[in-house]
Amino acid sequence: AVYYFSVIDTKTNIGFLKSFLRFNDSWGTHRGYMWIRSFYIFGDFSLYNKLFGCGPDTFATVFEPYFEGLKHYGDSSTNCAHNEYINYLITTGIFGLASYLSIIFGTLKGAIKSASKNPIAIAFAVSVISYAVQAVVNLAQPITTPLFIIFIALCEAVARKQKTTE
Repeated sequence: AVYYFSVIDTKTNIGFLKSFLRFNDSWGTHRGYMWIRSFYIFGDFSLYNKLFGCGPDTFATVFEPYFEGLKHYGDSSTNCAHNEYINYLITTGIFGLASYLSIIFGTLKGAIKSASKNPIAIAFAVSVISYAVQAVVNLAQPITTPLFIIFIALCEAVARKQKTTE
């Protein structure tokens, strides 16, 4: 729906749903501003930076030229993209993001395969999926990210245990 009303049908009056279904700078408490500018930054990167990023925890450094625009929304700066995947793309590049996603999907694949014989794998997989979904509109937090890593490890442990018993 967001894609449809943001790209295909930009004329229909959708009333109060406009703030939810029309992606623009103010979308998602100005996450749209940060995401759109992040892709501008990525597009301007050198090939090296596209592959490897600008460095862990350096989002604020490359986003600084856009801090002035954030004042329109009541912020004067930000240190992340408020989307873990975009943030990893900017800071660790294509290779870093691909590695991160490979870990997530690889462990989920193993946990889901073993779920028929070990139902606890479902709980671990749902925990990983839940975190991965909320990461689309959130940032890595010191209180929850370690739990995410633990659940990824538990998914992998269940899958490996299942392989050894077979």
